[in-house]
Amino acid sequence: MAKLHVTPTSIILERTNGRKINLSHFEAVGPICWGYFWYKQNGKYGFMDEDGSLICGPVYLSVSNFDVSLHATVRRETGYGFINRGGVETCKCIYEKVWWYNNGYARVMRDNTIYYIDRIGTEHVLPYAKKMWLAPRDKRIY
Repeated sequence: MAKLHVTPTSIILERTNGRKINLSHFEAVGPICWGYFWYKQNGKYGFMDEDGSLICGPVYLSVSNFDVSLHATVRRETGYGFINRGGVETCKCIYEKVWWYNNGYARVMRDNTIYYIDRIGTEHVLPYAKKMWLAPRDKRIY
C-alpha cells in the first residue's frame, strides 16, 4: 500500500515498490482512499492514484475523497457532481447539493427538487418505499 509523507516542507508519495515521488510542488494533498488521493494546485483540485498517475487535472473548486462506490464528489462553478476512478464526470456538475451513493443511487438537488441518480448520472424518480429505504443511510456531503 502506498503512503503519503507530509512535512511542513515536503510531500512525498512512497509507492508500494519503494519508489518515492516528490509532490512538493502541490499546495496540499489529501489522504489515500481506495487507492486515490486529491491534490491542490494553483487553487484548484485534481486527483492522482497511489502509483502517482494523473487521474484528472486541477479543474475543481472543491472535492471529496473517493468513497466505497469509487466515486468522488467534485464542484465546479456550475455546481456539484461526481467523477469515477477514471476521472470521468459520471454526473455533471449541475446540482446544488449532493449526497453519497447508497445502494446504487445518490440523492441530488437541482432547482430545489430532489432526484436520485444512478452511477452513470441518469436521474430517476423513485417510489416512496424506495426513498424511505434509502433515507436512513443518506448523508448530505455538501
